[in-house]
Amino acid sequence: MDAAVDGATPLFAAAAMGREKCVQRLLEAGADVDKGDEDGDPALYFACDDGYLEPAQLLSSYGASRVFPSGRTAEQVAQGQNH
Repeated sequence: MDAAVDGATPLFAAAAMGREKCVQRLLEAGADVDKGDEDGDPALYFACDDGYLEPAQLLSSYGASRVFPSGRTAEQVAQGQNH
């Protein structure tokens, strides 16, 4: 479920593309909500960075940390991209 290709897991990809149903299915199947990429950024970071509110809310509802390794919050990442 958390197998990575070039550092990206299926959950990262689904979150970054705004695929809410895919995110939900992956989480229901046991994907690690806080698994980070090579920089430590989790799927929630990618959802926020790309402006996908629904996947971001879903990840949060599964307990995703809202503070990233950089010290920035989910809200700061989204606002930094004008989302």
